[in-house]
Amino acid sequence: MRKIAQRGAAAAVLAGLATAGLMVAAGPASASTSTETCSSTFSGGNITYRVCVYTDGASAHSYAQVTGGSPFSPANVYTFGSSYVVGGAQLGRTSGPSRVYGNAQYFLGGDTVGCGATVKAEFSASANYGPFGPTVSVEKTVVC
Repeated sequence: MRKIAQRGAAAAVLAGLATAGLMVAAGPASASTSTETCSSTFSGGNITYRVCVYTDGASAHSYAQVTGGSPFSPANVYTFGSSYVVGGAQLGRTSGPSRVYGNAQYFLGGDTVGCGATVKAEFSASANYGPFGPTVSVEKTVVC
């Protein structure tokens, strides 16, 4: 009876190790293709901004991040941004005045695009409705 209990315990340990091995082996196979690429950051006129493209499989969307002002003294900002498939359709755009209370994100558009397509996003802003800063841009090729 004692041998049966020992063999049963050994079988349970081996089954647990085999299951753990399968789980570890399955981990890398489920890796996602989602990635994000951002432009360099521009700082000037009491604001900071950059633009990013995020891809997940054949889906792509872009957004701009603006930092400036504070909850008690917001920055008056005029923005302009767009995103598109290089040599193809526009994915979206944004423009107009807004107030930034510390930080803000502006969605520039997104859609399902073809594998291998290159998505480009551009963004520029002006602090206190003064002159626009330089346009920052980023390009990302969609990998499926």
